[in-house]
Amino acid sequence: MRAFPYNAPVRPLPLLLLLLLAAPALAQPVPATGEILISVSGATSRLRPGIAAARGGGFVVVWREIGGQDGGIAARRVSAAGAPLGTGFVVEPLDEGRHTSDPQVVCRADGGLLAAWGEAAFLRPGCARAWFLGPGGGEGEIFDLGGCTTATSENGRAPNVALAGLPDGRFTAAWEEGLAMTSAGTDVVVRSFAAPGGPLSAALRVDGEGTGAEGFQTAPAVAQDAAGRSVVVWLDERNAALYGRRFDAAGRPLGARFLVFSGSAVEAAVAAAPDGRFVAVWSAFEQTGTRIFAQRFDAAGRKRGAPIPVSPAGSPSHRHREPDVAMDESGDFAVVWDADRIDGAGTGVLGRLYDADGVPRGPAFRVNTTGRGSQGHPAVAFAPGARTFLVVWDSQRDPGASGSIVGRLYTVAQPVVP
Repeated sequence: MRAFPYNAPVRPLPLLLLLLLAAPALAQPVPATGEILISVSGATSRLRPGIAAARGGGFVVVWREIGGQDGGIAARRVSAAGAPLGTGFVVEPLDEGRHTSDPQVVCRADGGLLAAWGEAAFLRPGCARAWFLGPGGGEGEIFDLGGCTTATSENGRAPNVALAGLPDGRFTAAWEEGLAMTSAGTDVVVRSFAAPGGPLSAALRVDGEGTGAEGFQTAPAVAQDAAGRSVVVWLDERNAALYGRRFDAAGRPLGARFLVFSGSAVEAAVAAAPDGRFVAVWSAFEQTGTRIFAQRFDAAGRKRGAPIPVSPAGSPSHRHREPDVAMDESGDFAVVWDADRIDGAGTGVLGRLYDADGVPRGPAFRVNTTGRGSQGHPAVAFAPGARTFLVVWDSQRDPGASGSIVGRLYTVAQPVVP
């Protein structure tokens, strides 16, 4: 703060400063719980969670399970107050030699669930798969999103899959197709569905034809607005750029691809408001390491302002990675990521809240309270119609466990006029 000289004459405050002092104060999110143990493992490692808000209240969390060389997918419901419900359920049981990618989940208004992930095994085709659990419960049904059309994977690498959905059951999925880790590379395709197993469109390459980037597309993320329009973002490794493209409710392209960021991005995520506004976040290399950035867009896909530096510059951490983002009905958004050197042991989880204009509601805040082991790979979701959001991540906090899924619930206070 700048001090006034002693005995200096008192001048009236400028009008702009008076207006700023009278403006609503943007409050930081307030923790509503401590760390919530959603799932703890013994010999099985549980990691890389995905999350969605349940339409009737609460959340659903999914994660990868790894036991030796076997992989599977599991899930559990969490109440609106942050309490784990039931014992959870198996989405895809552990299977010998199976490799899975990070799962995603969406919730329907009737209480049904849809999860999606990629899977592969040595010398088997890679598949983009989904699991539907109806409102009546049961074991659910697994189906292929694209017919397992990806090429045979010599290293067992599972394709990355992204998922977004609406309360009425419509959803959009995007996934990698092709052979990774070879000169053929991968492309990203997108497909819209009216209901599980009922596609609205064929699987389309997101970058279009003739872009010169065929075989170098990876790491898709997708979001959907209330009208069913979707936006996909992905990494273009040939051109060292992050691109996006919009699609209508029937899965048809709305214009050509557009540039989100030009540079060496590592991971990306995207979230949309009901009216079609959206925000993309990513981790990008800089001279001293990696940082998190965000870019806002209007409902027509036009950039709103310049990229926002989310993670603080000059922090002790040189590695800010694995971002995720959620947006509420008003366009406010929460960004979470993991970073090293913040809790004295491995990586920790950070978050930051922004209003719809991209104004931060204070500095970044630490999410995890446990300092033992690494805490990372966070995901976040806002509860519909509520001023709360849940952050989940994988943790090495429990001695003797290969990995646990934990979370923390936050409340967003209404702006207060001083």
